[in-house]
Amino acid sequence: MRRTCPRIRAFGEGRPVLLLHGWAASGDFFEPLHGLARHGLRLVIPDLPGHGPLAASDAELTIADLSEALSGLLDTMPGAVLVGWSMGASVALDYIARHGAARVAALVILDMTPKVANAPDWDLGLSNGHRAEDMRRVSLALGETWRKFPPSIARSLFPLGGRADAARLARFEAALAANDGPTMAALWRSLAGLDQRALIGGLPVPLQLVLGGRSALYGPALARWYRDRLPAGHVRVLDDAGHAPHWDDPDAVGAVIRAAAGG
Repeated sequence: MRRTCPRIRAFGEGRPVLLLHGWAASGDFFEPLHGLARHGLRLVIPDLPGHGPLAASDAELTIADLSEALSGLLDTMPGAVLVGWSMGASVALDYIARHGAARVAALVILDMTPKVANAPDWDLGLSNGHRAEDMRRVSLALGETWRKFPPSIARSLFPLGGRADAARLARFEAALAANDGPTMAALWRSLAGLDQRALIGGLPVPLQLVLGGRSALYGPALARWYRDRLPAGHVRVLDDAGHAPHWDDPDAVGAVIRAAAGG
């Protein structure tokens, strides 16, 4: 069964820029980037399957299902710039691995590792050190007691060591809490088995990285790994940003996206 995006919004005219949100988030989490629509870009912002206020429960959902939904969108807008935040980057990379990049003009990744689960040969996954088996164990709790998790997930979107804006924190928590636990658990298990390291450095489209220097999810060594594999200038670290750099410095992130779109 091919899944589709339950909600898609679009703003502006020009080259399409497809904004792909993170795990347990929705297109609403891209609000700080809406101003890009005033710069000759058409922002297309889907809620990926399993996410957002119109989503249905889907306890079998995988990253591959999300990339198939992305495929359906790109059929109608060739030449799009993909912007993948967190899990959204995994979806974009999975799409390119499965379908090639003929419909993609460029890819911008916002604070994401190519392999979330740590392993004996990889310590640049989740900063809590979790390996695939730990993530699968956590997924059991996600499915059974989802409502316990949104406060800590919401807090992880803010820069380490900083004070979280109370109104935004409450907004994030409410949006996260509206998700279906078994659906989020299924995607967490899918992320646990994903390894996209081999794609980096050999993509057939231009790639730009924006990483949060104070990300609560990934450490500073991740930037060095990317820089070893990409041309100079393709990896930008925003020193005061966290895991959601488009909230902490939307102007800087917007500039990277505009450059990727040729604007």
